[in-house]
Amino acid sequence: MQLSPGDSLVIFTDGLSEAEGVEQQEKALAALKEKVATLHGVEAEEVVQAIEDLVLSDVDTPVTDDVTLVVVNRNVPLQKAEENRLDRLSGN
Repeated sequence: MQLSPGDSLVIFTDGLSEAEGVEQQEKALAALKEKVATLHGVEAEEVVQAIEDLVLSDVDTPVTDDVTLVVVNRNVPLQKAEENRLDRLSGN
């Protein structure tokens, strides 16, 4: 597998996709795929936060399975990384 600049590899256990219950698993996976597709060029920490916000914020019951999420991304160009850092510092 080769990652181009800005690409991310997202690996997770079934505890993440089943966090909302088995009946919602397909819907959760579709939403997860859509969300990840919008995060091209974003730093790994921001991808993790966006996925946690999407999946875990709407969970009504305690999560009983392990939840493991690993995000690896190829560094974005230095200029873009600096723009992202400045945006975060300024609250954008």
